[in-house]
Amino acid sequence: VREVEGSSTGLHLFNIFPIGLNQRFQVAYDRALEQAPGATRIANATISENWFWACVLNGYTTTVRGTAVRPK
Repeated sequence: VREVEGSSTGLHLFNIFPIGLNQRFQVAYDRALEQAPGATRIANATISENWFWACVLNGYTTTVRGTAVRPK
């Protein structure tokens, strides 16, 4: 149908406490799919990840890009 993109960020506080780390991919995928109403999946998906850090935490951003597809 069209090109879509979604992203999600998770944090690792003090390198001990994970906050939103495990569901990053699923949240990014769902956000991308929301951009094309009626679409049920993403074809030709590309997944990328960026990391950042601060004094007390590490952050991980996952981005999903691809073509949203509707059922026939």
